[in-house]
Amino acid sequence: MRNHRLTAGTLIIMLALAAATAAAQPADNVLARIPADSVGFVGAANVSTAFANMSRFIYDVSMGSTPPNLLELAQISMQIGEGFNENGGWAVVLLNPAPFGVDYAAVVRGEQYMDDGPPMAILLPGSPSMFSAYESHEENGYTVVHLGGDPGYVKTLGAYTVLAPKPEYVDAIVNAPATLAQAAGRDHLAMLARGDFFLYADTQRLAPMVKAGIDQASAMIGQIPLPDESVRPVLEVYAGLIRFYGGFVPQVQAVSAAVTFAEDGVLADSLVTMMPNTPLATILQGTRTGKDPLFGSLPPSKYVVALGAAWEPLRGEALKAYDKILEDLMRTMFAAGDNETVAKSVRIARDLQARTRGSQYYYGAPDGQGVLAFTFAMAVDDAKAVMALMPEHVEAQMALTRTMVGQLPEMQSVLQTQYVKGAETVAGVSVDALDFEGMFALMGPEEQQQVRTMLQQIYGQDRIRVYIAPASSDKVVVTFGGGTGFLARAIDAARGGASLQQDANIGRALARLPLKPMTACVFSLANTLDVVRTAMQTFAGPEADAMLQGVVVQSATPLAYGAATEGAGMRQAVFIPKDAVSDIYRNVQVIIARQMQGQQQWNSGDDGDF
Repeated sequence: MRNHRLTAGTLIIMLALAAATAAAQPADNVLARIPADSVGFVGAANVSTAFANMSRFIYDVSMGSTPPNLLELAQISMQIGEGFNENGGWAVVLLNPAPFGVDYAAVVRGEQYMDDGPPMAILLPGSPSMFSAYESHEENGYTVVHLGGDPGYVKTLGAYTVLAPKPEYVDAIVNAPATLAQAAGRDHLAMLARGDFFLYADTQRLAPMVKAGIDQASAMIGQIPLPDESVRPVLEVYAGLIRFYGGFVPQVQAVSAAVTFAEDGVLADSLVTMMPNTPLATILQGTRTGKDPLFGSLPPSKYVVALGAAWEPLRGEALKAYDKILEDLMRTMFAAGDNETVAKSVRIARDLQARTRGSQYYYGAPDGQGVLAFTFAMAVDDAKAVMALMPEHVEAQMALTRTMVGQLPEMQSVLQTQYVKGAETVAGVSVDALDFEGMFALMGPEEQQQVRTMLQQIYGQDRIRVYIAPASSDKVVVTFGGGTGFLARAIDAARGGASLQQDANIGRALARLPLKPMTACVFSLANTLDVVRTAMQTFAGPEADAMLQGVVVQSATPLAYGAATEGAGMRQAVFIPKDAVSDIYRNVQVIIARQMQGQQQWNSGDDGDF
């Protein structure tokens, strides 16, 4: 019997390394050759453009002596000759497994095996003569090419060559009654045309496999042996959450994504669409982007991560669907809690959600008091009403959380809290506080002092105290870390004072996103290094400078993420600045060089400064 094993790795290498020796006319759209019932695929609309852009990006990041020509390297390594059309697209296609007797869900459950890998094929632009350097022969209407000993079955389909490890896989593409270009939604086709490289997944065909995986994972969690069964409720919560979020998978229709290697960075764009008339589709269709600035209530400090979201209140069926999901989530998380407390917590959470039209988060340096701080700002309809809900909300949440962590004395002690109304006056307003003093109950005096000293060094306060403040009539601010000084700056920002919204670097990053975000998140590599350096200097003293010697971040533009609704779908995008990638690459090289130097000194018997 002939060996049919052409591995997935060989297929992917073939498409990644295919190259042409001469320019050719553009081939037709590769999407017009992919079967409509495919599970998914990855590829590019134009090989020449995609690999040229990626080659340029690699050169710019690594600052090599000459730009790498990936296509030329491919031609040499894989001996791909004339006949390949570099002006066409390519794709690795994961075929519909059903016609071949493969059930992915059964595979996940261990009931079925795929010795030859999943049913798949690749589409390469050009004619089979591209494989002229390899041994080949004709067999039953196919060209059989021996690629490193693995036979690949080949047929021509218009301007493309179909290559697969089995002849029936080739036929699935050649004889497809409909193609993805005909069947996929207009929005998904537009997404696939945007980037250098693309990805598409028919989530409905993947859903049974994902469900089987979720069932397996939750079952395994429940079977984990524990030295103390009192923590079993925690594992049961995790298992329940896995099942809960896994229940959303059948509501997802399809996912498409595109990646572009631009002059200034990498842009990843994606679209997730929902099945019609599902709860998620109803919520997304009823969600509208709000008018509040996404970072207008955050202090202008050295953020590591900042996140902002603004939305219009949900109404009608969208609100009903959201409330149902919220209740199901909370009942899943707090399954061990009593029904009365859970019901009260659900009621308060719904009330808070109905009053809130935006939220913003900050995690980074507090500027002067400690190393790290956190703030959370809410845009609400009535700050006084929200503040009135807080004591009851916190009490219910903490009671339910204590039931979730089982009967461990340590955790029960840590979660003993006290809500203090009017604990302090900051920036002219009465501020509430949530104190976690219970954590010290199990400590001796010396250990307590050590922990309080550490808290002071890291968070600028010697206790775990969370401040809750009505910054204005429609803003509520929550902070931890940085003491009352950081709280005052957070209140000022929420009142319309200086904020991260004016940060030009954040503006540049968000401007690169191909959407108007309802939710946005930024991550600063430069600020992260500053925070790490400050923390190391706090605990390691002068040695910190030696440990970070040569590690430098020059990129001021943060990494950015944005999301917004599009009909019954969610559009998401990520921008990674090229300078940030260069910084990461350069610093990794510095660290590797120092480790190698240290190893050499160790081997020579001189540990130097390491």
